[in-house]
Amino acid sequence: MVVAYTIADLLPSQYRTQILARGMDYGDSRVICGAHWRSDIQAGRIMANAAYSTLKTNDSFNNEFNRMKQQIDALI
Repeated sequence: MVVAYTIADLLPSQYRTQILARGMDYGDSRVICGAHWRSDIQAGRIMANAAYSTLKTNDSFNNEFNRMKQQIDALI
């Protein structure tokens, strides 16, 4: 989900719901194929939220994020 959160924030907001839904689907697929328990996925989502919140306070991450966002915005 950290990747989904990042991509959702990088791309225009019209794609946010779809990107986050795909991130959720990926986690759900791990339960369907028997790789994880539902509780593993739920805990992973909580951790991803905390990790992404922490990343957004990191200057190095924000500098790189902003650089990437400018490049993406220029292409769209």
